[in-house]
Amino acid sequence: MQLYITPEAKEEIQKKVTSLTRSPKHYREIFDRINLYMPLIEKILKEEGVPEDLKYLAIQEGYLIADEISESNAVGFWQFKRESALEVGVRMDRYIDERMHLVASTRAFARFIKKHHNYFKNWLYALLAFHLGRGGVKKVIEVNNWHIGDTKATINRQAHWYIYHFIAHKLVFKDAIGKELHPQLHLYEYHDCQGKSIHELSQQFNVPLSMIKAYNKWLKPTKIPEDATCSILIPMSHYQYAQADHLRVHTILNKYKINYSTYWDSAQKFPNIKLLKNQIKDFKPIEINGILGIVAEANDNLVSLARKGNIPLKQFIDFNDIDKNHRVEPGQVYYLKPKHNKAAIHYHIARSQETWWSISQKYGIKQTSLLCKNRVQKIIPIKTGRVLWLRFIRPANVPIAYLDKPDSNNRVSKTELSPIQPITEAPSIKK
Repeated sequence: MQLYITPEAKEEIQKKVTSLTRSPKHYREIFDRINLYMPLIEKILKEEGVPEDLKYLAIQEGYLIADEISESNAVGFWQFKRESALEVGVRMDRYIDERMHLVASTRAFARFIKKHHNYFKNWLYALLAFHLGRGGVKKVIEVNNWHIGDTKATINRQAHWYIYHFIAHKLVFKDAIGKELHPQLHLYEYHDCQGKSIHELSQQFNVPLSMIKAYNKWLKPTKIPEDATCSILIPMSHYQYAQADHLRVHTILNKYKINYSTYWDSAQKFPNIKLLKNQIKDFKPIEINGILGIVAEANDNLVSLARKGNIPLKQFIDFNDIDKNHRVEPGQVYYLKPKHNKAAIHYHIARSQETWWSISQKYGIKQTSLLCKNRVQKIIPIKTGRVLWLRFIRPANVPIAYLDKPDSNNRVSKTELSPIQPITEAPSIKK
C-alpha cells in the first residue's frame, strides 16, 4: 500500500521518533530483545503470509516483553486483551497463557490480522483493527475519507495516532533488525515437550532452570501439560544452538529414512533426451524428459528456436521460464511444450554454478514448482550441496539439508556432533 504523509503528520511522527531514541539505555535493551526474538517473529509471519513490516507492531505493543501487562489488561508480546485473544483461539487457563508465548501469540496475531484484512482488503486498516476493532476502524475510514480496499492513503493530522506510532517504530528500528545476533543467546524451539517438566528439560539441554523459566513465562506449573499444543523455548548459547540444530537434522532424516546420498549420481541421467522419428520443418524433434523440445545450436536465438518449434515466441518464453533478454547458449535444452509440475526423481544435490532455472530445465520442471517444493519465495543463489526436492513439497519440519559428498552415512554437514555444552552463567534478563 502506498502512503502519502503530509508535513503535519511527519511532525507528529518525528515527535515519537525523538521519544523512542531519547534514552540510549532503553534503546539498547529493546535492541537486545529484537536480536533475540525477531528471527522467530519474522519466520512465523512469513509462514503465515503476513507482510513482514507488521513485525514492528510487536515492538510498538509490548516492547517484546513476554509478561508485559498494560493498564487495560492487555497481556504479552502482542498485548492481546482477553476478548481478542479468545477470538483467535488463544489458550488462557490456570496452566497456560499463550499470550506470553512468542510463537503461539505471533501466530494468533497473524490469524487476527488476516481475518480483518479479508474484510477491509487493506493491511493498514487491519493493523488499526488490532487496536480499535472493526467498528473503530470504520469510523477512522469515514473521518479520513478512505475506502475499504484502498491501495493508497494520505496520512495527515486526522489520521489515528496508532498509525503515527507504527511508522515511527519502523523508522527507528528498521536498520537494527537483522544486523546483529543477540550477544549471548539464541532461542531453540523444542516441540517434543508435552508431559515433561522444566527440570527435565534443564538437564536435557544443560541450561539453567532459571533461564528456562525466564523465557517461558506462559507456563504456570513446572510441567508442560500433555494437551499443550505449543513448543517450549530453550535459551542457548550460539554454540549450543548450532549443536542442537545439527542433531535435529540428523534425527529427522533418520525418522523419514531419507538417504540423500543415493541421488548424487542421479543427476547425470538428466536431461533424459530421446530422438523422435518425425522431422518438423528444419530440425529434428527430440523428447526432453518426456516433453517435446529442442537443443540450441550455434547462432540460434529465441526467435529462431521458436520458429523451428513452430510456436509463438511468447509461448516459447513462457514454456522455458525465461524473458525476452535471455541469452541462448549452444547445447542448452529448451522446451516446446509446458514443463511438468514435478520431476521424475525425488531429489537433486546442487552443484557449483547451478541455478534454479538450470535445474528446472535439467529435469523439465516448472521453475515456480521447483521453488514452491523447496519453500523458496524468491530466487536466491543456491549453495553448493543443497538438497532440492523435485517431486513433493519439503515438509516444514524437515530441515534444509546439504551434502558435501556422497557417502554411506548420508552426512549433511562436516560438523561432528558432541555433547551439548552447558551455559555456565545465566545472562541477566532485562525487562
